Amino acid sequence: MGYYRKGVSLGKKLSERDPDAGIKSQTALNLRGLGDCYAAMGQFEDAVSCYDDSLEIYTWLVSSGHFSEIEMVGVYNNMASTMHDAELYDQALKYYQQEMACFQGLLESGALSDDTLLMDLALCYANQGLVLLNLGDNRQALDILEKASEIFSSAPSGPETDYYQATVLSSMGRAWQNMGDYQKARTYLARSVSILEQYAGDTGNHQVMRALADNYRYMGISEKSMAQAEKAMVWYSKAIELYDLLADSQDDPSLLWKLATALHELGAVYMDAGDYDTARPLFSRAKDAFASHGGSTGSADARDNVAICDNNIGLSFYNQGDYDSAIPYLSDAAGYYWSKPEDSGPNWKRIYADCCGFLGRCYAFLGEYEKAKGWHQESALVFEALSKEQPGYLHSYALSLYWAAMDRVLLGDSQAENYYILCLDRYDKCLENGDKSLMPNYLALYAFYYLVFDNDYGQALEISRQAWQANPEDVYVKKVYAHSLLFSGYVEESLAILSGLVAGIPTDISFVRLDLEVFRTVGYSGSQLDPISRLFDK
Repeated sequence: MGYYRKGVSLGKKLSERDPDAGIKSQTALNLRGLGDCYAAMGQFEDAVSCYDDSLEIYTWLVSSGHFSEIEMVGVYNNMASTMHDAELYDQALKYYQQEMACFQGLLESGALSDDTLLMDLALCYANQGLVLLNLGDNRQALDILEKASEIFSSAPSGPETDYYQATVLSSMGRAWQNMGDYQKARTYLARSVSILEQYAGDTGNHQVMRALADNYRYMGISEKSMAQAEKAMVWYSKAIELYDLLADSQDDPSLLWKLATALHELGAVYMDAGDYDTARPLFSRAKDAFASHGGSTGSADARDNVAICDNNIGLSFYNQGDYDSAIPYLSDAAGYYWSKPEDSGPNWKRIYADCCGFLGRCYAFLGEYEKAKGWHQESALVFEALSKEQPGYLHSYALSLYWAAMDRVLLGDSQAENYYILCLDRYDKCLENGDKSLMPNYLALYAFYYLVFDNDYGQALEISRQAWQANPEDVYVKKVYAHSLLFSGYVEESLAILSGLVAGIPTDISFVRLDLEVFRTVGYSGSQLDPISRLFDK
């Protein structure tokens, strides 16, 4: 770096005495080298300054006939690639566009008849399209990528050309994916996969194998987004197999990241399908891979994802009703989220508050109401703060208040009713803000108030019936309606609903069991509660 700096300084002094083209050319070359050094050190502002200074000299050299447009293409491409690799997409786009302007000049002069230059033009289109994709300009990216694809498809087939065409098609698929058109995305990705699989026999061709693994994962994303879980599982499994192979043969941390991401996404597919026993080992493997990536790179993002894996492992246990096993994982995740800086953004605070809520429910279902109270209170405080900035969090705040109220009922705390009334008030605010989809839950909560705090079974039945008629499939609505029926004397109707809930998923069973404890605590008699108790005896 010191030699480049001295070379630049000397070149500028000599140019002041004698504007020799050779000296200027060497000075520009030294500036590019100095810029590359700054870029390698992460000092990108200094790198851009050096690059731009060198471009001024190159522009003069071109205008004076000492440097060609074709050579300028290479200069721009080198600078654009450096910025692209550093993920400085705005700066990379600027250099790619300047490279493209040179190509346009060569096209107009007829100098682009050479096949090699045409391929370089296609690569410039492809790189520019990829940068636009990373900047979120999917529509413009598609337009540019289509131009690259046209050139590659017209060139003679061969390993290099086919690889480039496959990567362009993959980028086009991702653009359609980003715009939510998963059917079109799948079409382009399938074409890319078809090309790459022709060369999959050579497992030593890491470039092709990596691109193929990426495409398998993108296909998994599209299938998952179209609710094709089984197809998504197949694609993700193929991606993981290749990422495993590549990660074992190369010392490249980025492969660990890709492997971890695919494992986590496949785990999420199984979790959504209710197959928690299959999901959990995938989350565990993803956690280990993210941890390995973080250990080798120091990446904060990797540590974030380790916590997300812990959270999902905890949720998988929670959904199976294994609350004792869920708590350590959820606690680790909550501890990490809590440690994040105050300015880390609302999304992390939301995840932390959700995690606290699940921990509270775990402890509530285990009968440890004091611990449940602490976690639900923390969840409520965070959601309260978030809801002041973003009204969309009002619903989550209301739910956390409901749980905080139930904890206090079970602990005999006189503040329980106040928390419940505040919960209803927050729901009312959600409805005022236009979210009418919450009306059935609001009515059910209102009916439950009459069961727990007022013993007015008639009011509870009237209101809960309205909720049930509006949304008969909602678990909370169903159980409140069933309780209202039971205490109003409609035992058979009530048990028909409750028996279905008690025979359902573990968390539904836990909700009904907790209601039973709430009713006992507020003074319902054994004879009133016997029909529910007998369901659990069975």
